[in-house]
Amino acid sequence: VEYVKEIISTASLNGVVGALAAMRDRIDSTPMLGDIDVPVLIIHGADDQLIPVSEAEAMHNAIPNSELVVIPDAGHLPNLEQPDLFNDAVIDFLEELLEEEEEV
Repeated sequence: VEYVKEIISTASLNGVVGALAAMRDRIDSTPMLGDIDVPVLIIHGADDQLIPVSEAEAMHNAIPNSELVVIPDAGHLPNLEQPDLFNDAVIDFLEELLEEEEEV
């Protein structure tokens, strides 16, 4: 928590407002998810209070070649809250890609 507070405290007010406005005003690209033709790893915290797991599940269902990993005991920042589980998910995903590449 202290580390995240430290990171947040370095952000300028204009930067935060600009980032929030950009997220609010962005075009919904959900219809394009089915067009993704590369392997995709989706990592989501099981206890995320900002974005429900159902959103990650919907993304996973929409992207043909995707894998979803839900990290237990993690919220919106699973890479910081459960770094070992997060890193394991990324490493496993990359190793699977390498194995598939070697088979080709």
